[in-house]
Amino acid sequence: MQRSFNTIGVIGKLNDPRVARTLTNVCAYLREQNYHVFVEQGSAQFVCNSADVNIGSVKQLGEECDVVIVLGGDGTFLAAARDIVASNIPLIGVNLGRLGFLVDISPDRLTQTLTQILSGNYTQEQRYLLRAKILRNEHVIHE
Repeated sequence: MQRSFNTIGVIGKLNDPRVARTLTNVCAYLREQNYHVFVEQGSAQFVCNSADVNIGSVKQLGEECDVVIVLGGDGTFLAAARDIVASNIPLIGVNLGRLGFLVDISPDRLTQTLTQILSGNYTQEQRYLLRAKILRNEHVIHE
């Protein structure tokens, strides 16, 4: 069963002003479509017209949002996944990086792809996070 999305979180690659245009465009598009938009506080500095969106921590996004859009590369996507894993909400990855193994939506096709996803036309993939410890002589030396 497909989820319905009302409140959408947006996280951009931290301290990277190259996300500004895409972040502003995503927020404007979502507001035009009458979604409630929550932008992660570290990314909010890059949003033009930030008065139209709510700003909060990643924890707040996990608590308030139905889905989170992550703008950046695979590293940004993985960091966001670690930060909101307990919230059990889906992530949508937009590739502003180089490779894009995990984030495969192109900024050029973002609004068309979001329109499809937000209208329920998507396939959700379940992914798992792994946690590892390195033990030496029964002591954790790295986690």
